[in-house]
Amino acid sequence: MDAVSRTRLTTAERLRELAWDYTLEEIAEAACCPLGVIEALYDTGRGHGHRRTCDAMERAWAKLASPDVDEVAVARVLDGDYPARLLTPPERVEAVRYLVLSRRSNREIAEQLQVTSRTVQRTVTDLGLNGYRPTGDPVSGATW
Repeated sequence: MDAVSRTRLTTAERLRELAWDYTLEEIAEAACCPLGVIEALYDTGRGHGHRRTCDAMERAWAKLASPDVDEVAVARVLDGDYPARLLTPPERVEAVRYLVLSRRSNREIAEQLQVTSRTVQRTVTDLGLNGYRPTGDPVSGATW
């Protein structure tokens, strides 16, 4: 689903989109609301206290819906064909993830993406990839 149509979804449509990948219990937890509210919205398309239901679904959507990432833009930045400053925050996170998995240092990643090393470190920590870069190849013993 593209970014434009995502912003035009109704509360009930957002719930149905999330229900493809998450249980109603997980959605209720992300929305910080009782399961009964989510079940009623799912069954009838209407929630209890419309404004509160909309706010709850906005919280769940923000926590659970994956942001749109233009993979072509990320690939072009990694190839040096596109200015890194034009990446959106989710695209920058994807670029950092790719570069970390390619065993690049934080300094190298920061230079390529035109951000600070601290920004890269925060992103790496958020991704849970802190200890990913090995000091050497366990098979050949080569260092990266």
